[in-house]
Amino acid sequence: MWKPPTDPACKELGFGGCLGFNGTTDSVNLGNSSSFDIRKELTIAGWFYLAIDPDTDANNNYRNMAGKGYDPYGLSLEQDRKITGSVWMIGGTRQKTDTTYLLPIGEWHHVAYTYNGTTGEAKIYVDGEEKQRDLKSTGTFVTSAGSAYIGKIQATYGWPGMIDEVSIYKEALTVSQIQHLYTQGVLRREVSLRF
Repeated sequence: MWKPPTDPACKELGFGGCLGFNGTTDSVNLGNSSSFDIRKELTIAGWFYLAIDPDTDANNNYRNMAGKGYDPYGLSLEQDRKITGSVWMIGGTRQKTDTTYLLPIGEWHHVAYTYNGTTGEAKIYVDGEEKQRDLKSTGTFVTSAGSAYIGKIQATYGWPGMIDEVSIYKEALTVSQIQHLYTQGVLRREVSLRF
C-alpha cells in the first residue's frame, strides 16, 4: 500500500512516497478520535490519482476518497467519475453536492470539499478552481462510532489508485485557503521534479 518516492506515479507528484490502493481491500483506518467528530463546518482535501475507470470493473462504481464512517461526511467519486461531497445532518438527511466535472484517469489532481453547516454552503474544488457550489440545509452533522478512513469507508467501495496529502479540517476553508493548499502542492511538485 505504501509506495516509495521512486514509484513513477508518486515521483510525478513530487511529495515523496504516496499511498496506493487496489480498489477493493486497501484502506487507511485513522481511528475514531474525537478529532474527527466534526459537527458544523468541514473541509476534506487531498491529492488523488485515479488509476482505472471504476465503471470498467464488476464493482460498484461509487468510490470513497476519504471520510468518516458511513454517515457523517465523505468525499467520493460517483458514477461517470463525478466528484461528490456529502454530510449527514441530525434528523437523517444527506446533503450531497455533485460536480459535472469528470476526474481524469492517470493524472494527479488536488480535490477539496467544504461544507458550512451554519450557512448551508457546500463547494467542491479541483486544482484550486471551484467546480460546484450548492446551497444546502443548515444544521449540525451527525456523529458516528465509525472510524475515519482514507481510500474507502467501511468495508466497501475502495479507491482504485493513489492518494496523498489528505487533510480533514473542522472548518470550511475559504477559496484563498484552498488555492493556497493547491499552490503549495504544485510548487513542491515543481521543485521536486527538478531533481
